[in-house]
Amino acid sequence: MRKLAFFLMFIASVQVIGQTKDTWTTFYNESEELLGYKNSQGEVMITPRFTPYMTAYRFDDIAGVNELVNESYESYYLLKDGTKIGQGSLYIFDNIFDCEQEGLIRFVNKETNLVGMFDAKGNVAIPAVYSALSKSNNSLIIGLKNATREYWDGGNHSGCNHYSLVEGETLLLTKDNKIIIENFDIGYKSIDLFNYKVSQTPEEHKNTVVFQGTDGQYYYFVDLEAAFNDFVHGELLTNPTVDNLLKHSYTSYYSFDYTKQVTNSLVPTAFLQSNKKTIEKYLKTINGAKQGEYYMRSESSAPFSFAEVKELEQYFNNCNEWRMAKYPILVLGIDSASALNKKWRNTNLTFIYLNGQFHLLQVIL
Repeated sequence: MRKLAFFLMFIASVQVIGQTKDTWTTFYNESEELLGYKNSQGEVMITPRFTPYMTAYRFDDIAGVNELVNESYESYYLLKDGTKIGQGSLYIFDNIFDCEQEGLIRFVNKETNLVGMFDAKGNVAIPAVYSALSKSNNSLIIGLKNATREYWDGGNHSGCNHYSLVEGETLLLTKDNKIIIENFDIGYKSIDLFNYKVSQTPEEHKNTVVFQGTDGQYYYFVDLEAAFNDFVHGELLTNPTVDNLLKHSYTSYYSFDYTKQVTNSLVPTAFLQSNKKTIEKYLKTINGAKQGEYYMRSESSAPFSFAEVKELEQYFNNCNEWRMAKYPILVLGIDSASALNKKWRNTNLTFIYLNGQFHLLQVIL
């Protein structure tokens, strides 16, 4: 039995104004209690009227907002021309409104609890017939259909909607609701939706998962953890040195200390060189460790510290959520249950996957 765990907490919210491709950004009123939007020239497009809680930080075409009106909250999706849509049907996950991505935003039919998508103009692009939908990534959406809700406490959990989605059929569809792959069951694998290959006949492709599409063709997606495993053992640990790490490092930005004992660095060159002995010893420890004493895993969210780096803004969506499907993050570290963890507690290397390559982005010692 396959489950997709969802934590949905439904709370009231709101939105407003002009229809251009200019991205608007939020700003506070004097009391810093309400948010409004300015355009890229700094002109006020919407005076502050939205609560900071749940409101999108950037506004392209459609945004979820939370407005305080006469001491009560109104929630809706807002278009730039001031049109309000989706009142009472906002998609909320982990207490956050959904965010526009690639011109689509999710909504929920509250009568059926099924999910659909509005396009950037507020039209229904995908009807609410799915038990769950992912955000759009490379114009592809993973959908779950005909699943059953299994509440965690056997009931409605006081209306907080703590539940899992059980069974059902997982599909891969396009942003115009065309199903291209049925039974798209990837389990817990992380795959690359942005660089897939298609062939008319079966082929051998390393570190991939393959599905036959509704058009009869074969679709190959990179299995990111399998590819990361190959990278670590085939490139990183064959030469466990700082010089080799530097060949696979991302652009330098800045560094800071959480405490005097724990250093978190996003400066590969300077930081790696100044901690050369420690980092090389760490790599050699992993190289000599048994399988299971260390881990190589994909992350479901980015470290909080990444949001503080201006140069990384391009990897976040308008709600300050890291676009994990487009910019996967994978970590190499010592397993907490391993005896090695006593010496290397919380030490790890974080990589970003860009254009088919792994780049070291952060070191925590």
